[in-house]
This record gives sequence, C-alpha cells and structure tokens, in this order.
Amino acid sequence: MKSLHIIAQFLSNKSILWLSLVTLILFVTITGVRFNRNNAIVNRPLNDARYFIAYVEHFRGETPSDVIRPASNWRMLVPFIAASLPLEPLTAINIINQILLLLSMFMLYHSMLYLKISKGYIWLGLMLFSVSFPAFYYTTIGYVDAGVMFFVSTCIYATLKLSWWLFMVSFVLGFLAKESIAVVMPFAVVYLFVQGKREHAFALGLILITTYLAESYWVRQYAYLTPGEKNNMFWVINPENIGLNLKRINSLLAPILTLGLVGLIYLFSIKSAIKTNKALTWASMILLATTLAMYAFAFITTYADGRPFWLAYFAMIMVSMVGLQNKAKKT
Repeated sequence: MKSLHIIAQFLSNKSILWLSLVTLILFVTITGVRFNRNNAIVNRPLNDARYFIAYVEHFRGETPSDVIRPASNWRMLVPFIAASLPLEPLTAINIINQILLLLSMFMLYHSMLYLKISKGYIWLGLMLFSVSFPAFYYTTIGYVDAGVMFFVSTCIYATLKLSWWLFMVSFVLGFLAKESIAVVMPFAVVYLFVQGKREHAFALGLILITTYLAESYWVRQYAYLTPGEKNNMFWVINPENIGLNLKRINSLLAPILTLGLVGLIYLFSIKSAIKTNKALTWASMILLATTLAMYAFAFITTYADGRPFWLAYFAMIMVSMVGLQNKAKKT
C-alpha cells in the first residue's frame, strides 16, 4: 500500500484543473469501452436492457419494441429522462447513465472534502472510482444501476451533513431510478446510532421504512405495465436459478472483480479509519453487509452479478481514504 501513498503525494502537487481533466478522461474512456454494449471486448445480449429501451419508447409516445414488465416498469426515472434526448433509446439511456455517474463522483468529492480528507487522497479516491470494473462493465450497457448511483451518493453526503431534507428527496427520487436505493437505509440509521443519536436513528428508520413501502405500493399500482403482464412479487426463490448461478462465471467472478482493488484497500484501511471516524466506518460495514445480502437474494431468485457491491463504493472509498491518510500521518 506504500505505492498508494506515493500516488496520493504525487496528486497533491497537481493543479485542480489537471486533476479534473485527467479524471474526466479516465472516466469517459473506461465507461465508453462498452458503450451501447460494444461487442468488441465483451459479447453479451441486450438482456434487461431491451425493457428499458421499450420504456424510453413508451415515454416518447411510440409503440414499445418489447414488453414493459416488473421490475423494469418500477425503474422509470432513467428511461423517462432519456426519452427527452433526441437520440436512439439505448444511446440516450447510456448518456444519462454517464451524466448521473459523473455527478455521483462530484458528490463523492464533496463528501471527502467534508471529511477533511487531503487533496491527494481525494483525487486518488475519485480515480479509483473511475478506473474500476463496475464503471467499465455496468455503466453504459443500457441498465439503470449507474443512474441510481447518483442518489446513493447524495443520500450518503446528506447523512454526513445531517441534511435530512436532501436525504429524503434523494431517497424518493432514487427509488424511481431503482429500488436498490434501499441500501442507504441501514447506512443512515447506523451512522446516527453510532454517533449516539439513538432516538433519531430509530425515528429515521421508521420514516424510511414507511416511505419505502408507500412508494413501493404507489409504483406497483400506477407504473405503466404492458397489457397482459402481471405485477406479481416477481422475485421468488427459484432452485433452477440457483443452479444456473452456480454455473455462471459472471455470477461468481463479477462480485470479486467489482470489489477488486477498492475492496482490498478498504479492508486494509478499516482499522485505521475507525479510530478517527467510528460512525462512518461502522455505517460502511453495514452498507457492505446489505449489498452482500442483496447479492445473496439475487443468487437464489434471479441472475446474480457484481452490481449490488457497486452501491457500497462511495462509503468504501471514503473509509479507505480516511484510513490511508491516517496511516500516512504516522509515518
């Protein structure tokens, strides 16, 4: 890990303009490799992307090219915004994904500023976020996970700042991007609890659960559904899918690649980070545990991959940079 300190020191001596330009180039390059499911490197079918393409067409008043069914109909926000762009549906979705993910990095930057992380480690964290497997593999393939990342980042920032109006707005909108916004619920509650604000943590937990269930009911009742499709529970334990996931390389390897270097640095940094920011470190651990539970649930009900763990990146990177900075101060 000594090399990370050297890189952080190098970055601390560069101008903000230089750092911004290099990070932007890295981001565009990494997320652009698979743009619109470019088959030159990874040859994969559209899978669920075809439902989001159909949703864009629906919002444009066109005849959808495929069905719109649960859970694609719940995840309306990215297709709704993409429908306003004068571009082919898949391209429009992926442009919106890039913009929202770039904005999430902006929130990560301000979160690390708030934590008083030094310049070199802030930009090291941003570059780790950009040059990562999930940024490469999931951002521009027509899914909406990159879209919900912005709202996860905003909720985490709001938790640090104890700005609950910002948290609730981001939480409600984030649900319309993807229901996996739920990962921020235990993060925020544990953050408050470890800070000693136990009554506030309990009250927030009740408010978030109520809001999540109410919004789930509203979306299931009123989101567009192709006639003939059923709005059932959708996710049920499926022994056949369990067997398929045990055989799928993507189900087994993608989580490892997603956690990757960010996960290793996080594990290396927890002990040091918890000494100066106990609340953030414990909240990050419950967030990571939540994403593990989401992966396990997907494994027994549908097709599993590394996307749940991507949702933990913001907290993991912040904890990692706090820990690395603490270690650097001791040397």
